[in-house]
Amino acid sequence: MVVPVRNGAPKIARCLQALLTQTLQPYEILVVDGHSIDSTREVARRFPVTVVYEDYGTVGGARQVGVEHARGDYVAFTDADCILGNDWLENLVREFADGIVGVGGGIKNIGSGLWEESIALALDTFLGSASSVQDRVLKEVAENYGTRVQGYGERGHIAPSKCLPSCGSLLKM
Repeated sequence: MVVPVRNGAPKIARCLQALLTQTLQPYEILVVDGHSIDSTREVARRFPVTVVYEDYGTVGGARQVGVEHARGDYVAFTDADCILGNDWLENLVREFADGIVGVGGGIKNIGSGLWEESIALALDTFLGSASSVQDRVLKEVAENYGTRVQGYGERGHIAPSKCLPSCGSLLKM
């Protein structure tokens, strides 16, 4: 598990707790910190995780650092502000089949304010998820490795897990 974060102290504990209660336990959890100036590292170190640092200054750079440090056969990504359902990782792994190199899922936003509801509405559109950075990266991985993958509707690049309650993806290394 790779969890990129920068100044995520208020939310990372709930994310890590959700990762540790998965029905399929993660092999390892890597928190990739973008040199937070709050107590993110201290909060993360209360959990059985490895904290590493990234200097790219981007979430993509943090994911890259996470991949470089990962020791498992698969690498899963989620963000520090995501609260994953207990069967999130199990559902992602279940979607793998021959020729599929990546599995991705959707986002279920929680919150009741105007801002939260507006963001949820935007993310539910093709602008919010169909062309996300994460989605494009998985497509590029599939194309570069000449691997057949399945996915979101007819687009054919990653296999979706239809019952994901939160954000994230899983790649076979």
